[in-house]
Amino acid sequence: MKIRYISLLSLCLLLAVGCNDEEKKTEKPTTVVSEPKENINQFLLEEDGIKITLPDGFQRYSAVDFQTYLKENYKKEELNFESERFKQLRNMDGTLYIFVNLENHSVYTINSTPPTDLDNIDAQDLLGMVQSKHAEVEKVTNRKYEKVTAKFSDLSSNKIFKAVYKVTGKDIKEPLYSHSYIISNAGKTLYINLYSPGELDFDPYIEKMRF
Repeated sequence: MKIRYISLLSLCLLLAVGCNDEEKKTEKPTTVVSEPKENINQFLLEEDGIKITLPDGFQRYSAVDFQTYLKENYKKEELNFESERFKQLRNMDGTLYIFVNLENHSVYTINSTPPTDLDNIDAQDLLGMVQSKHAEVEKVTNRKYEKVTAKFSDLSSNKIFKAVYKVTGKDIKEPLYSHSYIISNAGKTLYINLYSPGELDFDPYIEKMRF
């Protein structure tokens, strides 16, 4: 269990340090705070039989299409970093699903991974290691990571670890936000990461997932 958990942790740390510093044509960051009622898209994660709901504007991307997206939207240094990160995602056990919102350049990825049983102790360990990794990255880059929230929820059917970080830097025109979820449900474990130009309350969409 610990070996499998550390593998999942490695993915979390990898995703935590990757953000595009290039300025995008986006509106001022906004916060989604209400239950999704309209203008939503539903997708089926066909390899896992899971139905998800996303805000309007997100499109499903193949691996090839996403590589093209990276080349068209990232500068050289960031492209190399993101390409390596994407390679690591694809090499994980399980299936990778990719969704992109071209209106604000939010990127939403889901990795289905081997089952991992989450508990409060594991969540605390994970948060501590993520914070340690952020501190290491700050020493060698111009990025700064500020924890917005981190929590663990043990519901009747779902165990969910959530962490949100605000990312700033000299080359980042507006703050970026990294939203990470690890969900354990019905013998399945999902690692979800959302990069967006604003902090989003994505919990309502997570709650609408159907395993």
